[in-house]
Amino acid sequence: MSAVSIAALLAAAGVNQACQSSAGANTALQPTVVEPPRTTKTFSGTVAVNGQDKNNFTTLQNGTLDITLTAAGPPDTVVMRLGLGQPSTTDSTACINQFGISVDTRATTTPQITVPAPAGAYCVAVAEIGNATGPVNYTVTVKGAFGG
Repeated sequence: MSAVSIAALLAAAGVNQACQSSAGANTALQPTVVEPPRTTKTFSGTVAVNGQDKNNFTTLQNGTLDITLTAAGPPDTVVMRLGLGQPSTTDSTACINQFGISVDTRATTTPQITVPAPAGAYCVAVAEIGNATGPVNYTVTVKGAFGG
């Protein structure tokens, strides 16, 4: 899959244009945007001090991705970097953050990243940013259009 640009992500957001009918200049047709059914994938792993771990996933339809770091620790207050990218075609361990989408966060139940995304291959990365004293166990959920 070719690299997906920020422009493609924004285009997938469903930028809609109002249409006017020939019957009247003031009659605007509003398209209905239907979000595809979304399911949740859960990924868990361990990140070494100053390390990173990534998990690949594929969406089969355009739609919104909600990414949540739901658990990280010890300690449970540790701040980690959570990022969305694309799997590298040359390095199986790399998650390339071509979108500039990342956030330094503690674990929570509220999505830290919400973004419209076209169907395609993605990865979610969790990185230790220099404040852990040992390995950090984590859980991330990704809610998206994984069905066909």
